[in-house]
Amino acid sequence: MEEKISNLQDRLFGTKRFFAFSDKNFLTDRQEKILKEKIDDIMDDCMEAGLNTVFFQVRPSCDALYDSDIFPVSRVLSTTGRLQFDPLEYFVEAAHKNNIFLHAWINPLRAMTDDEIKMVSGEYDIKKWYDDPDTRGKYVSEGSGRWYL
Repeated sequence: MEEKISNLQDRLFGTKRFFAFSDKNFLTDRQEKILKEKIDDIMDDCMEAGLNTVFFQVRPSCDALYDSDIFPVSRVLSTTGRLQFDPLEYFVEAAHKNNIFLHAWINPLRAMTDDEIKMVSGEYDIKKWYDDPDTRGKYVSEGSGRWYL
């Protein structure tokens, strides 16, 4: 039976396998040292399990888990709006070092709640669109207590 499954996988996917890992909960700390350790642990776990791909959600709610001029820094990483450490940059380096594919996963439409948008600096489009009566409802729309692009 295993041989039949393996043959089917070879016919469907070729000899290259796509084994993936995703863990959105590793960002429970803002300290660079701890985040690097967690990313290294993820890479070690992937290598040990024979995985070749990691998905990293870099834009969960119209915010960025990386250094961006377009999107505000995620509140997961900063309470000041300034990024002290770029986990995406470190993830890319760790993935290259371990020959693991890294896919940056974005949520293109989900934005933020009223309270979250109110805390965003006025330099970002999401805040401008929210504050402007001409673009509110056009570029950002509310649904079930959350704004969407």
